[in-house]
Amino acid sequence: MPAEQTFNNIERLIPSGRLAVLYHATPTTDIRASAYENFRVPTLNEQYRVFRVRNDVTVANESLRPRAALRWGAGRAAALGAVRGRVTGYWNDVHDLIANVTLSRACPTARSERRAGSVRTSTSRASAASRPSSSSARTATGASS
Repeated sequence: MPAEQTFNNIERLIPSGRLAVLYHATPTTDIRASAYENFRVPTLNEQYRVFRVRNDVTVANESLRPRAALRWGAGRAAALGAVRGRVTGYWNDVHDLIANVTLSRACPTARSERRAGSVRTSTSRASAASRPSSSSARTATGASS
């Protein structure tokens, strides 16, 4: 490694916002939605530092850009007596992923952090919980005294 290195001056402005809405459709039902954007900047190691672990040498990549993600979520929560349930869906749209890519398999193995394209994911989640009613709680308390 040279004793002195010169790097490009990089300045970026990355906005990151969030919007969320909650609507009480009925006294026992809520509908909610949110959208937000976030980012992950490359670490100093990923951009500027060459490092070695055993026979793997990872070369820095000064041209890495921040990974950007647009995320959405929507769901419904409802109560029926003592049971409360939730269903939520999530969508993620991620750009400029950063991945460790093998450049050469010769000894030592050369690797570098590179942009790896985009990915879209979606998932859902459901949950339910119940609470004892106030009359059964009093009965249980009275029985234990």
